[in-house]
Amino acid sequence: MRDSSYNFHTQTQQKFSRGGEKKVMKKSLSLLLSFALVFGLFASMASAADTTLTTAQKYQELKDKGILKGTTTGSDELGRTLTRAEFATIAIALAKLQEEKPATATFTDVTSKQWWYGAIEAAAKAGLVEGTGNGKFSPKNDVTVQEVIKIAAGIAGLKPVEDAKVEGAASWAAGAIQAALDAGLISTGLDYAAKATRGQTIDIGYAVFKAANPDVPTKVSVKEAKAAGVQKVAVTLDKAVDADKAKFTLKKGSVNVVLDKTTWSEDKKVATLVLKDVKISEGEYTVTLSGLDADSVATDSAKFTAQNESVKSIDFVTSVSEIAYSKKAKVKVAAKNQYEELASFPASYYSVFTGYNNTNERVVKAEDGHLNIVLDTDASGIIQGVSQIPLTIYFNDTRLTATKTFKVGNAPFVQKMQLGEVKYDGKKTSLTGAGEVANVAVNLFDQYGNPVNGEQITLSAANFNAFVTPQPNKLTVKVDDFNGDYDYEAKVTLSQKEAKSGTYTLTVYAGGASDTATISVTNGKVVTKVAFGDFDKTIAVGDTAKSFYVPVIGYDVDGNTLTKEELSDAINVARIVPNVSGPVNGFRFVDSGPNKGSIEIQGVTAAAIAKQVIFVSASITQIDAQDYKNTTITIQDQRVPTKLVLDGSGAAPKAVLGADSEFKYLIKDQYGETYTSLAGHKINVTYTNLDQTTSGTLLVAKDAANTVVGTRAADSGTFVYGSTDGAAFNAGFKFDTKPNQFGTVQFKAELIKLPHGTVTTDTTLSAVTQTIQSIDPTKVDLTYSLKDLGNLYAIVDSGLHRGEDPVTSHVHKQVKVAVKDSAGNDVAYPSELVQHVTVSNRVAVDAKADLTVNNPELPGSVTQTAYYVLGNKAGTATVNATVYGAKGEIIQTSGTVTVKADPVEVAKISAGNGDIKKASGTSTDAYALMDLKVVDSYDIEYTKTKIAEYNDLIGITYSITGIKGDATAKVYVDPNSHIVSINGNVKEFLLTATAANGKSASTLVYAP
Repeated sequence: MRDSSYNFHTQTQQKFSRGGEKKVMKKSLSLLLSFALVFGLFASMASAADTTLTTAQKYQELKDKGILKGTTTGSDELGRTLTRAEFATIAIALAKLQEEKPATATFTDVTSKQWWYGAIEAAAKAGLVEGTGNGKFSPKNDVTVQEVIKIAAGIAGLKPVEDAKVEGAASWAAGAIQAALDAGLISTGLDYAAKATRGQTIDIGYAVFKAANPDVPTKVSVKEAKAAGVQKVAVTLDKAVDADKAKFTLKKGSVNVVLDKTTWSEDKKVATLVLKDVKISEGEYTVTLSGLDADSVATDSAKFTAQNESVKSIDFVTSVSEIAYSKKAKVKVAAKNQYEELASFPASYYSVFTGYNNTNERVVKAEDGHLNIVLDTDASGIIQGVSQIPLTIYFNDTRLTATKTFKVGNAPFVQKMQLGEVKYDGKKTSLTGAGEVANVAVNLFDQYGNPVNGEQITLSAANFNAFVTPQPNKLTVKVDDFNGDYDYEAKVTLSQKEAKSGTYTLTVYAGGASDTATISVTNGKVVTKVAFGDFDKTIAVGDTAKSFYVPVIGYDVDGNTLTKEELSDAINVARIVPNVSGPVNGFRFVDSGPNKGSIEIQGVTAAAIAKQVIFVSASITQIDAQDYKNTTITIQDQRVPTKLVLDGSGAAPKAVLGADSEFKYLIKDQYGETYTSLAGHKINVTYTNLDQTTSGTLLVAKDAANTVVGTRAADSGTFVYGSTDGAAFNAGFKFDTKPNQFGTVQFKAELIKLPHGTVTTDTTLSAVTQTIQSIDPTKVDLTYSLKDLGNLYAIVDSGLHRGEDPVTSHVHKQVKVAVKDSAGNDVAYPSELVQHVTVSNRVAVDAKADLTVNNPELPGSVTQTAYYVLGNKAGTATVNATVYGAKGEIIQTSGTVTVKADPVEVAKISAGNGDIKKASGTSTDAYALMDLKVVDSYDIEYTKTKIAEYNDLIGITYSITGIKGDATAKVYVDPNSHIVSINGNVKEFLLTATAANGKSASTLVYAP
């Protein structure tokens, strides 16, 4: 039986190793557990399974899970044993093997007339069983405990303990039994030579099954947290989680500990938190899990107690007891902490002595965390090949000591080289952009295995031979002592972005010593394929002075879509070859400005006709990539105006006391685009009274520069916009109502096509209207209230702006009136009709200022003033206002204002100029260049010079990035005056305004 146990174990292990999957383990467990139906294994479990269950309960649970099927008699038979013949029968059944009945029997004691013949032959052929010796199988012998332990340990994947000796066990089974004991699968004190029972098998099988198939909780819990390094915390969860969503915070007591990064185990159950800038120290820590749905978390935190870092071992790294004869000879030492890491303490925490007075011994910290003992072994009295130097190093705090005696040998020479870790810029893990450098420490060792550098030997760049393979590549390498610290370093530079990612081998030679390192290069967003994006514009006959931009989409070798910025860098611009054929004035690939990354078609020729086709293509013809894409654009009929479209919400339907209301219509062509030419067309504008009274409301017309060019009274005839007046019409209009003049007026505009060809009369293409009613306040009921003042900042109490005046301050708020009619509709009302304001306490300061421009349309008896309130100190005050009513009455109304001392923060920041042309050689205020607008947390808006004047409140800083141009291109923003200076050949740059809370806005500035 001993041999058959061994073979069964071997086959099972092979199956598990090949697949390595849980389903294979489960199959093996099924074999073991079903095996338990007929015979048993172990007397008692150590700790792997639930010890509160009886053997019978475990048996029932395994049956309920479909692992076991039960006996043919229906009873548990937990005390029954099993013969070798029965074992063979069950083994082939579970292995799904068919019986084998060869003409000649394999074993002398198994004949074809016995019922177990076919099973034993099949099991032997499959290697599940072997004989007991002398050609016999011994089919009626019982299986022993140690035989079954050996099989079970193999199924569980336990490695036998070499040279194990277990009392009461045979030598062939001792290794497996010791492994099972160490794993806690069995307890000590078993009778290994005894016959195994079914009940014993159930116990061990249940434990193995539970270990391989643990119960998965429905909700995740933080199971454990502990210090795993001087800057590492290991957090164990009881189930896998989405690592992209799961987040952790770490606190020591009540103080947050800043984390640098989090790494996860492959099974997503263990997270390692890496601390930033601080070390684990003595005290209680709390780890808290977040980022997951609250209803999916049972326990979200765990505590652990940590100790200060301490040195637990000090060892000399070299196994050789000899040191070179030189000044500043070095011996490497490993001082490790309680986490088995190289201790983080600086060199000053250690002391070293030799017993010599003139060796100048000291301890220095190497870059890799090791310690180097540096000493002069060529001192007076030290003889090469004879003298012995005892080195003793100890940790000052605990006096933990290491001692080793070194014989002084010959002068050092380089015997060995070891390249250090490849370090990339910042947190990068590869080279990507042109000019990026990877730094690799070149560590040299002498003939005794001790570190050497330029302090002991003289080497220059010429003594090193370094190269990168495979070729061709865009990497250059140089080895030298670049920073004068006597240590050597290899600098590998990426001269140009690569289209494909790859790994390269850096090889460095110094005499007979050499080593290699792997340099990773990631594709640098180099375009390898192109496509055209949607061109949603229309090119029409006559578009001779208009540019059109066909978007190009670029992809790198991995299929990632490149951004406009990436696509338009110098390397990609050189790779993409644009071409446009057809009746066009010119074309180019745009590499700067708002349309970068597109092909510009610089208008069609005057001779272009409708239905002609423009052919556009983009190609790449490089060694590493070839691609070609094309598209076509059909020239459409010449543009003509077809309709008038309201831009915005239009005029207010009602006005009172001379309130004004603006509106705008735009001319649209047949393609839905705004158009200004009225060639062959005209627009008739009429302005009429809609009732019997004369309202007195005037129509004010503006031009393209928003300048008033005309004022017309109602019923004064038709005003005509001719062929060149389209831009003026698009500029918009204003209803100017008059106090005490009531009625309704209507604006009407008609787009008319003039007679042409056989058409001899005007044709109206589009007609639009706007109306406004100047209401008689004596005939409507109006309600008055103060508009909400919101919150004010306690600017006076803050001391930030000394002598802040309530009238001229920018952080004041004007007291205004909100007016509604009986239907609850807003009614425009002049803001200067607030006659008097008082504030209940000194929380807010009130003041009034006479308006510099009076409204002549208001009665002369009405005082036209503006009232403001300014924040003084934190608190709430009542604001009482007297208002001149529309019917001439005096209205009393009130509201509240809250003043807060909360620091001013930026709530919104925006740039009116998303992009703007600006020539080189100019200097401009940053806020003006951006048309910057800032709104603070008190709803105060800052623009233009007010941004600079109140910058101590809003804290706006400016930065310049993405400068494109030649070597002369320079852009600078003065941190104090915020003046942007543009010099040299600048193609474009990005100007960004950033608030203290991180909110920002940007403007792309590009050359005309």
